[in-house]
Amino acid sequence: MSLDKHLKLFRHYHQSEDNTILENNLTRALALCLTHDNLLMYRFLEKYLEREDLDFIVNTGPNERSFKVDIQQNTEGLVEQCRKLYAIALTEVALPFDKSFQLAPKLAKKNITDLTIQINDILIIFEIKRTPEDCRKQLHQQTCIFIENAIQPIYRGISWAELAALLFQTKNFNSMTSRSSIFLDDFIDLLHDKYSSWIPTTPLKFLTAESKGIYERLFYAMGSTRNGENLLRTYDRTAMRLNKPWATEIIPYFSKTDLVIQIWPGNTKTQGWHVYSNKMHWKYKTELEVADEKFSLSVVREYKLCHFNRFIGGVTASDSELHPGKETHTLENFKDISGWHKREEWLEFEKFMDEHLNKDWRGQAKWESNFKQSQRKYLTLSLGFYLSVYIPFEKLQELDNGYDGHLKVAKFLDDVEDAFVKLIEDEKNENEVYKLTSLPNSDLNSSNSLLYS
Repeated sequence: MSLDKHLKLFRHYHQSEDNTILENNLTRALALCLTHDNLLMYRFLEKYLEREDLDFIVNTGPNERSFKVDIQQNTEGLVEQCRKLYAIALTEVALPFDKSFQLAPKLAKKNITDLTIQINDILIIFEIKRTPEDCRKQLHQQTCIFIENAIQPIYRGISWAELAALLFQTKNFNSMTSRSSIFLDDFIDLLHDKYSSWIPTTPLKFLTAESKGIYERLFYAMGSTRNGENLLRTYDRTAMRLNKPWATEIIPYFSKTDLVIQIWPGNTKTQGWHVYSNKMHWKYKTELEVADEKFSLSVVREYKLCHFNRFIGGVTASDSELHPGKETHTLENFKDISGWHKREEWLEFEKFMDEHLNKDWRGQAKWESNFKQSQRKYLTLSLGFYLSVYIPFEKLQELDNGYDGHLKVAKFLDDVEDAFVKLIEDEKNENEVYKLTSLPNSDLNSSNSLLYS
């Protein structure tokens, strides 16, 4: 059931943006959802309590069970009724409670918990932040009085994204059984409205290569790569940035059966100097090794035609589309052919293309309309490549098989980037390096043309 926007439970008229009020509102929303949605409460206890405590709770008769969810409780008033204590830090990024967590000495002050759940003599206390703020010492202060009474807390670090996944799973099950919760629905609406980065995406294991949600999940994984905070997002692509002099972007997209990951070495004239200074044995590779596993690789030559630093038309050619014994992408051709071509030199350019390419390159580049019949006085040519590695969708499903599976996909994308870099850079021959002492001051258009679209 969806409420009218004026009747929302957790969003009010003139909602303050004060941090304390926003966190209090999140805490209140969670408390009400846990109180009024039995399935959510059970899923939460099942996930974060030790098995013996969960068994104790579910096997206790209703007449012997006490249950209470509350907020803003003084810990001094909770010790007497507690046998087992769980202390949970709920933050934007899950905080670790390992050996690096240093306990702080007790401070003489009142300790108020954000949220408490008490079931018989099992107590769960929360310190809640909507940011990545490290609140572990604050949480520890709340547990000191329990430690003094020989009750050793069990600490947990939970992220809001992890909790949001639990909320959505519960909502989906409730919808399947025709049971809805106004509290849960409105809490999820609040997250969509204010904290969309916490909203979970469906793991690829539960999707197909043609599902609508696959790009949402892919972009979610890309956000967790080593440079995920610096993704390039434009109207036509979302790319991983690559800080190399010979290429700047890695773009993944889905075909019907694979995740295709592409990179454009030598996409501009300036980038080309850093490519053609090496032997480029990788031009003839058909496989890319990623983390000790081999995947199909295609290497395509690209002839990018620009005017005023803007892409106008392009031609691509595989090995089979070259005339026998002819190769366009060599250091000699790069130095002599790529770059500026005045209109009066276009016949020589056409002759070069005809002698090397065994395909209708004019049709692909729309040569007549884009150039011959235009008013353009010149063109610039870059001799680059685009490399495509094909990752079977089933491989991604193996990696992304649960809530945090996107992290495995992110690690794999980083591995693919490393494999591309190794492929291009490991074949450098210092004796053949072309001296980069006079690179052009101006660069051609650095934007990639999405020729696969």
